[in-house]
Parts: sequence; C-alpha cells; structure tokens
Amino acid sequence: MNLRETIIVNLKDRSYEIIIEEGLVEHWCREIKAVTKAERVFVIVDENVLGLHGERFRATLEASGLRWEIIPFRAEERYKNLETVSFLYDQLIEKKAHRHEPLVAVGGGIVGDVAGFVAATYQRGVPVIQFPTTLLAQVDSSIGGKVGIDHREGKNLIGSFYQPRAVLIDPGLLDTLPRREFLNGLAEVIKYGFIADPEILDFLLAEDGLKKGLSGQKRIRLIARCAGIKAAVVSQDEREAGYRMILNYGHTTGHAIEKVTGYSAVSHGQAVAVGMIVAAEMAHHLGKLNRDDVELHRRVISRAGLPIKLPQVEISALLEAMLLDKKYGTSNRFVLLEEVGRPVVVEGVPEEIVVKSLLATQEE
Repeated sequence: MNLRETIIVNLKDRSYEIIIEEGLVEHWCREIKAVTKAERVFVIVDENVLGLHGERFRATLEASGLRWEIIPFRAEERYKNLETVSFLYDQLIEKKAHRHEPLVAVGGGIVGDVAGFVAATYQRGVPVIQFPTTLLAQVDSSIGGKVGIDHREGKNLIGSFYQPRAVLIDPGLLDTLPRREFLNGLAEVIKYGFIADPEILDFLLAEDGLKKGLSGQKRIRLIARCAGIKAAVVSQDEREAGYRMILNYGHTTGHAIEKVTGYSAVSHGQAVAVGMIVAAEMAHHLGKLNRDDVELHRRVISRAGLPIKLPQVEISALLEAMLLDKKYGTSNRFVLLEEVGRPVVVEGVPEEIVVKSLLATQEE
C-alpha cells in the first residue's frame, strides 16, 4: 500500500515539494537536510503540539545529527501579532541565528503564518520549511507562501508572499487533533470540492467515517487531492493577481464573521462554511447558480458537522468588516460559482443582493 504522495509546486527556480507520508515525523530531519543542507535548525512550534509530540520531535532531531533549537509559542489567533513576531526575532537574535539556518514551522495555520512571516523578514529572508499538524494547514495554509499576521482592524492585513523550501505532511499527527480543529480543515476540503473537484463532495457525502475522521490511504488521497489543487493554482498565480483568488471561496464573509465575533466565538472553519452558503445564495440571486446547487452546499456542509446559519450578528457589522477584507476591493469582490467546479470572481455585487444573501442564512 502506497502511503506516500509527492506533489510539486511549480515556481521555476523556487519550486518545491509537498511530501505526504504516514510516519513522516520519524524521518522529517532527513527531508530537511535534503532541501537546506543546514547544520542547525530552529523549530518554531505550537506549544500544544510540543506537549503532544515533543518527545518524538526531540528524539528524531537528536538522531539526525542536526543541531537544533526549539522555540514554542502560544498559537492562538490573539497572539498572531507583532508582539509574537518581536518575541521570535528576539529568540533568533539571542541564539545567533544565521541567514542560511532554516526555520521549521510545526503546528497549524497560525504557526505557519507567523513563522513564515518571521522567516521572510529576519535578516531579509531565511529558509522556512512548513510542517503542518492540522487538517486546515495540511490541505491549505501551509502551501503557497502566503504568510502574515493580524491587525486589530482585520485578519492577515500585514504579510507577504514567501515560499517554503518544502511542505512536509504527516497525516498521522491528525489523530490527536481536536474535533473543532478537524472541522476547520474540513471546511477547506469542502471549498476545494466546490471550486475544483465535485468528486470530493461525492466522497464527503458518502463517507460515514467523516464524523470520526479518516485514516490510511483515504486520508492521504484526500489530503493529496486538495494539496494538488492548491499547488496547481499557486503555480499559475503565485501572488494572487487574479486566478488564485478562487481559493478564497467563502472567505470574504467568513473573515467578516470571525472579526465581528471576536476571533474566538466562531472558528475559522465554521465561518467559512457559512460564508460558502452566503456565496451560493449570492450566485443564485445573480442568476449564476441553480437552487439545487445552493441546497447541495447546505447538504454537504451540514453532513460534515459544520453550521449552515449565520450566528447572531448585525448585518451592518458584517458589511463594515467586509470593507476591510483584502479580497473585497474598492467596491466589493466575491468569489462565486457559475456551477459546481466553475468559480468566477465577481465585482460590484449590488449591496441589496449581498444583504439578501446574508439574511437567507441568518438564524431565526
């Protein structure tokens, strides 16, 4: 049974591999040495992940012959800020980190974003390797080089494009992932189904095991399919000049929901799930998507255990939050579907359509 998949992100001289393998954590240092030739590495890690898997990480680091430093931090959205970045700079300077010595980001999307931003800016750029440990990071955020931090006025407003040297994925680490975090990633998996591969949706509707998670070959194939879609999109449009925007399906409304609920009451996956239904309603009201496909959104999302209704928030607050979203544009800009698997970027959606679509998903 093949429990390893390799995907190439094709960016010419900055191309890199996404390696997906059960048990990769047992020899991850071999992959690090292969792509960096480093003698010392700095492991930027979620302190929760370190508590769960720290002994395995240390054992493999010690066996590798690498010199290493582990720098944990509290990977919560409220710490995805300049203060955390400054703390990491201080740690690297104190440990005399050099430009050729890589950072390895071990954790979920927050760790990948923060460590990637630090790598992009410390000494004008040091190598970074992404080692994602959540489903969301494995299928989405670790791939493509978007790194950054939040500002009090919005999510990911400070950042850069900075590609990793490799993305190393061990799906076995998902076995300790809390249910809430699994659902965050599942929302992104669903997104890929709607924008690129309807077979993913068929799989999700048929797979009873989703309530408990996946394992083995099914898990590797699902992660590889999503990672492959992301890699193909990034290879065509690295810096989100146009085509890459399709990856933001559901995210404009989703980010607004996160902002108005304080980045804690509603998880990223829950917000994006509702955002996709809002986008489907919007496409329907614009005459682009039939009602059956709108209901398919509700069916897939609810089957996955994700919400299909807006939380109790003011519509006016959501509209204001959308104005600050990077994808919204000067008037507004949404990723919508013309049919399942055919995304399109639509500008200038009338505000009454936006409001009508939000109201269609509001809790009674």
